[in-house]
Amino acid sequence: MYLEENYFQREHFMNFKRTIGIYMLVFLVSIVMVILQINFYIALTTIIMIVFFGLIFPFLSIVFWEKDIYKIEKFLIDNKKNPNYQLFYALANNIDEEVEEVIGKLLSKYKAKNKQALFKVIYALYKKEILSAKHEVEHIKPVNYMKYYKSIVLVEEGEINEARQLIEQVPIPWMKSALLAEIENRLKNRDEAKRFAKEALEQAKGLQKYILYKTYQREFEIM
Repeated sequence: MYLEENYFQREHFMNFKRTIGIYMLVFLVSIVMVILQINFYIALTTIIMIVFFGLIFPFLSIVFWEKDIYKIEKFLIDNKKNPNYQLFYALANNIDEEVEEVIGKLLSKYKAKNKQALFKVIYALYKKEILSAKHEVEHIKPVNYMKYYKSIVLVEEGEINEARQLIEQVPIPWMKSALLAEIENRLKNRDEAKRFAKEALEQAKGLQKYILYKTYQREFEIM
C-alpha cells in the first residue's frame, strides 16, 4: 500500500507533540503534588497512570485493537528494528529475503519449544513446505493458535473434512472466518472465499488485520 509522504510527516509531528505533551504534564503534575505535599504513593500512582494512558496505551491500541490500515502500517514501518514487528510487515508484503532474515533472528532470540515451533511453522507455510509445518505444529501454544495453524496444514493437504471439524473448535471469530476462506478458495469457490475473507477482515484488529488486509488485497483484490 502506498502512503503519501505528507501522511508520515503529519503523523510523526502529532506523535512528537503528544510525547512532549505527556512529559510536560508529568512535570507539572509532579510540581503541583510537591507543593501540595500529596502522599508519595498517590503521586507515584498518578504519574504512572498518566504515562500508561499517554504513551503505553496508544502503543497497545495499535498492536491489538486498531482498525485503520494506514496507522498500523506506519507503526510497523516505524518499528521495523524490532524483529517481531518486522516479521508482520515482511509477511504481509511478501518480502522473501526479509522474512527469512527475521525468522532467523527470532529463532535465535526465543529458545522455548513452543516459540520455536510457531516461527518454524509460519516460515514453512510461507514457503509452502507443508511437511515441515506438520512436523512442528503440535508444539505451538496457546492451543487456539495450534488449532489455527494445524487447520491450515490440513487444508493444504486436502483434508477438508478434517479441517472443518478442527475449525469448529477454534473460538476466535477472525481465525474461523479466515480458515473458511482458505477452504473455499481451495475448493475453487471464489465468491464464498471472498465473502469469508471480508468477514475475517471485519473481525480482525491490530497487526493481524494488517496481514489479512494485504493478503486478501493480493488474493481477492479486496480494498
